[in-house]
Amino acid sequence: MRIAFISSEVHPFSKSGGLADVASSLPIALAAMGHEVVVVSPWYKTLKNIVPYYLWDIAAPRLSTPMGVSDKLEHGVRWVFVGGSLFDRDDYYGYSDDVYRFAQFCLAVPHVLHGLHFFPDAYHLNDWQTGLIAPLLKYGDVPDAQRRHSVLSIHNLAFHGRWNLEDVRSWTGLSDWTDGLEYNGDANCLKAGIAYSDVISTVSPRYAWEITTAEGGFGLDGVLRSRGVTGILNGIDTNYWNPSSDKHISQQFSDFKGKEKARVALCQELNLDPNRPTLAMVSRLSEQKGLSIMFGALEEMARDWNIVVLGSGDTGAEQGLRWFMETRPNIHFSSGFNEPFAHRIYAGADAFLMPSLFEPCGLSQMISMRYGTLPIARAVGGLLDTVPESRGYPFWEYSSRALANTASYARSQWRTPAWEAKVLEAMQTNFSWDNAAQQYLQLYGA
Repeated sequence: MRIAFISSEVHPFSKSGGLADVASSLPIALAAMGHEVVVVSPWYKTLKNIVPYYLWDIAAPRLSTPMGVSDKLEHGVRWVFVGGSLFDRDDYYGYSDDVYRFAQFCLAVPHVLHGLHFFPDAYHLNDWQTGLIAPLLKYGDVPDAQRRHSVLSIHNLAFHGRWNLEDVRSWTGLSDWTDGLEYNGDANCLKAGIAYSDVISTVSPRYAWEITTAEGGFGLDGVLRSRGVTGILNGIDTNYWNPSSDKHISQQFSDFKGKEKARVALCQELNLDPNRPTLAMVSRLSEQKGLSIMFGALEEMARDWNIVVLGSGDTGAEQGLRWFMETRPNIHFSSGFNEPFAHRIYAGADAFLMPSLFEPCGLSQMISMRYGTLPIARAVGGLLDTVPESRGYPFWEYSSRALANTASYARSQWRTPAWEAKVLEAMQTNFSWDNAAQQYLQLYGA
């Protein structure tokens, strides 16, 4: 089967969140099963010295800016990058013309694939940045050979890609009878993807239900209920995230005794007391990730735990974490994202904190369990699907008290047979992409 996988980011070339990991590991898993996969993503400034692009006169109607294309074959997947001045910037997102930028990207993608003589059986679209491809495949000016079956995966329903309706229709040539573009008078790129893709999926069974409710639907619950949503739990690249061969950690391990060595190594690196358990968080710092209840419980949790946080985002949260680090010797905070350090945290921490307000799937809890680090996680979205009491510490209520109580209970079990049993089950759980890839193939129509 030929599959075109379209994503606004893809690890290791570009990454701001879990979508980048999915856009890398799922195509690799599909290719390993014998399918022909092309991943198309924007060419960003960060790729300048990795995959330089060449200017190509893409014959795409309404494309108003020159686009460059580069590609490479790796892990059995063809990685194609499309960009130009619109994407030659310091960040991936956060600009006032984001909707225009990704509308141009969406216009280019079918024509780029056509020019590469790749005629997919299915397009796999991801989030709002690729949502306009769905109506373009049905009603836009694209080569007939590219009018294919489309699947839209929603990784985070909170982000829609809204802009002036007439502007978007003018940019794309989508006529005024494409009512699925409209949302409260604006164009909504995610709604367009939902309305015009052939199949809608999301990244966990629980989240598939949550987004069809008024509480979790961000205003799109009605159209999602009418279309129907399939929840397929994400996986992780178990070759890359493998404590027995991880090149980023000095103490590789495959059992509980080896885990203890990695734990001590992390404490020594950060000058933390190895006689206390370590609670870690590797995350984008935003309210979605449960910052308010985390800060409300931090003082109490610090009485029982070493606490290590790696992440960036909300400036107030970063300032608060720096203050705690300056006043508490057992709290460590590092701003930004450091991939090798993240691996050492997953390997060396005892427990992993995920107090999310909402969590479509989450990959960090799967990675942490792979390394024998037990999640303390709110039972929401994909966290509910992946963190049972037999291999972690789930809690339901979104409150600092519920978090602090759960962390205290986990601390009481540290180094007991009950704790060790959870660690062993967590490390033995299969979080590979094999099952998810088979389910996606069914959505593609295989």
